[in-house]
Amino acid sequence: MREFIETYARSSKSDNHKFAEYLLEYGLLDPEWTLAVVKITLDNKYLFDKSPWASGLEEIIRVVLRIYTNPTISDGIRKTSMDIFDVLMERSPGFSQKVLTEWDTR
Repeated sequence: MREFIETYARSSKSDNHKFAEYLLEYGLLDPEWTLAVVKITLDNKYLFDKSPWASGLEEIIRVVLRIYTNPTISDGIRKTSMDIFDVLMERSPGFSQKVLTEWDTR
């Protein structure tokens, strides 16, 4: 499944990324790989040259924040997750603010 998700994230021209649900569900099992897939998605020239994807963005933001706040995560992974979140915030401020607002109300 990993190879398929990586390939899809790298080359998909679709703005509908259902694999984000998988990452949200299982992303903490291997946070380095999860962040790598998010980075691959952010680097996909077909998506962000046009506009951010429609489906899956909130899940991606949520999993990145989950990784960042997990107490078992190393400082290096935590820094990577914050760097990725900064890119998400820059490219999709509306979705990022929505998730952060929900996060703050917990």
